[in-house]
Amino acid sequence: MRAAYLYTAMAQVDALTGRHDYDRALNAIWNNLVSTRMHITGGLGAVEGMEGFGAEFDLPNKTAYNETCAAVGNVFFNQGMFLSSGDARYLDVAEVSLFNNALAGVNLAGDRFFYVNPLEADGVRRFNHGLGGRAEWFSCACCPPNISRMILQAPGYMYAYGRERIYLTLYGSSRASIPLPQGPVAVEQVSEYPFQGSVRITLTPEKALRFGLCLRIPTWYTADRFMPGGLYPYEGHNAEPVTIRVNGREADYTMDKGFAVVERRWKPGDCVELELPMPVRRVACDARVKENVGATAITRGPLVFCAEEADNGVVQQLALADGAAEVGAFAEGPLQSLPRIGIPGERIAADGSETPARITLIPYYAWCNRADNQTMMVWLHDKAQASGREVPAEAAPGSRIARVKASSAAEGSDPAHVHDGKVADTSDDPSAPCWRSRAGDQEPELEIVFEAPVGISSLSVFWARGHGAEVPAAWEADCRSEGVWRPLQLYVTDSYQTAGDRFNVVHPAAPVVCEALRIRMTPQAEKTVGISEVRIE
Repeated sequence: MRAAYLYTAMAQVDALTGRHDYDRALNAIWNNLVSTRMHITGGLGAVEGMEGFGAEFDLPNKTAYNETCAAVGNVFFNQGMFLSSGDARYLDVAEVSLFNNALAGVNLAGDRFFYVNPLEADGVRRFNHGLGGRAEWFSCACCPPNISRMILQAPGYMYAYGRERIYLTLYGSSRASIPLPQGPVAVEQVSEYPFQGSVRITLTPEKALRFGLCLRIPTWYTADRFMPGGLYPYEGHNAEPVTIRVNGREADYTMDKGFAVVERRWKPGDCVELELPMPVRRVACDARVKENVGATAITRGPLVFCAEEADNGVVQQLALADGAAEVGAFAEGPLQSLPRIGIPGERIAADGSETPARITLIPYYAWCNRADNQTMMVWLHDKAQASGREVPAEAAPGSRIARVKASSAAEGSDPAHVHDGKVADTSDDPSAPCWRSRAGDQEPELEIVFEAPVGISSLSVFWARGHGAEVPAAWEADCRSEGVWRPLQLYVTDSYQTAGDRFNVVHPAAPVVCEALRIRMTPQAEKTVGISEVRIE
């Protein structure tokens, strides 16, 4: 998120000054992001804990962080890049991030929020600071006001102008007055974009004026990929040239930096029509993103779609099959009038048996509006890759854990509770099972022993309060390898945090294989410590 805001400032300085001192750096950064480090939803910051980009092509689905604030920053950054360059490809990225990752940050009612935006949910693993769904608010509440202000700023993203050009940069029903140097021009746009691709524009200059009307022709329509960069190519592509009509007659245009430019003398009441067909697309992924090998995403126009449990049951059991897609709309319920896609599929059980299934897909931004703790997937596996991928809804994490030992345990608490898959909604939830240290234990320890040595990519702790327990003053972790205990060296941006109501995540600085993990805690004065859940990946 902070990187995106820095890039935004650099791009805006270039745009405002015209000096372009940052061009070389910004273009290198942008090309690297869209080619190696951006999720198909426009999300940035794939690695939780450090809220960072991670390595090239490190784009996990279930553990993706993709903070809402970072998506908002991605919109700002690309808007600045467009204003500095006049190139529509930046708007194509801004649009994908706006309509997918950023908009997913707030529910349809506008009163619950996502901090984290994964591309898969399994109904077991908690995200959004330990919650399995949307939150009413966050202790660090940067995302709710950020998505709110971006929505209020969206009208400013729809038009731009130069000395002799008006740019339509984002489509949707709207009105604007464009102050061209030679005179003002009123613009009225009627469109159901991004759900439909028909756009009708009425121009009313104060007097007849000659200027260029620039209509953005998105990458998702013209190119062989969903958005700029090579990460997300279409599985087949047959886009036809765009047709533009002025007052009912086909008009000539030239293409310039992703815009179809219609140059003429415009009169009050001139009407322009643009049609951007929106077929359902199957999208592949660069094979260097290992998690998406053998998987396909579904898009339509600039929207990414996902399968959710409310329509399909446990979605990890599903696989795509060949066949045509059908586009409809929800007639009732929280998603009323929103589009839905029906596509052929199979339900594949753990024993390999197959049952035909019609998979229902919804816009990604609209998921988790009907229930929490449900399964969801953006990248659906193809039939040949899906056998044996069934994930029972009642599955609990930690199956490789042999036992949990503690230096002490308060009456009524059990160390085994820290890996039972039951995470409290809040740290002070009295109904959630947890482990608590005994009063007087000034150096409580929790030891997690594995059935066999395992590679560790992250360790997360959800602290418990109540019954005299409080989050610790400090904590550290050790790893036992070949019988020797050593401190767990953390990734450079990580630290041992003690926040309540969420998982506190740390990552090893380098690959590490452990026979056991040990969590050492320092209680606050006259307090004990408690843990609701430990998550190890």
